[in-house]
Amino acid sequence: MTEKDPNRPTYPFDEDISLFDIWHTLWRGKIFIIGISAIFVLFSILYLLPIEQQYESEIFIDFRLSRPDSLSSIALDIRDLFEDKKTYNEWAKPDSVLQFSHIDKTADIEGFLYALDEGNPDITVAMVNRKKYFFIIRDKDADLIADVKNYADFLNEKLTDEYKRKTLADLALLDEQIELAKQGENFASLVQTRLKFKKYLAELEAGKKALRIHLPTPPRSISSNNPKVTVIIAAILGGIIGCGLVLVYDGYKTYRQNKATTA
Repeated sequence: MTEKDPNRPTYPFDEDISLFDIWHTLWRGKIFIIGISAIFVLFSILYLLPIEQQYESEIFIDFRLSRPDSLSSIALDIRDLFEDKKTYNEWAKPDSVLQFSHIDKTADIEGFLYALDEGNPDITVAMVNRKKYFFIIRDKDADLIADVKNYADFLNEKLTDEYKRKTLADLALLDEQIELAKQGENFASLVQTRLKFKKYLAELEAGKKALRIHLPTPPRSISSNNPKVTVIIAAILGGIIGCGLVLVYDGYKTYRQNKATTA
């Protein structure tokens, strides 16, 4: 084993590292560290300023009553009403925040996570599955959310009234078919169908709606950048870099002093 040369200059990395010395060094450079952290925080705020936070609220819609015939799809009916400007104009009021220009798209989800345009505060009707839809409101405006809920209730009333009319027309047609069929092969089947329509009509006339409109969910942020988290990360990163610069500078200064002493 080689012995240490007593005439060889010593450097900071030749000595045992003292946590107290490191803490003392960092404490002496605390103003510099705080300054670096403040600069990072300032830049993070400047980065976040032009970024508009996006929010999302949802109004779930359950299908309470489905028409007995397989030819009618309540899902398509609610979508058609939602996208119909004439229907919107029937509901719209002078003080409405909701405008038809907000309503411009639909989305089929089928159990998958949905990804719509986050830069657009549009109201979207999306299908979760064959029996559940919901409105997506890309905004946190309470008045807008309330208007969408009121519009959904209006659509429910309109759809229910439309189904009453359709059911009455279907029953009239069934009565004609039953009269013609008399005791033929299709007679029993037509009678069964008529009973289903009569039961369905009775539920509508009893006050049941075609849909169940749930209350809106509280708006939640959907932005990829969380302002608080971004600022905290910037402060921590600035502090780490500040500490590193202070230690590097102190080590370099000690090295220069030791070199000057042994020269």
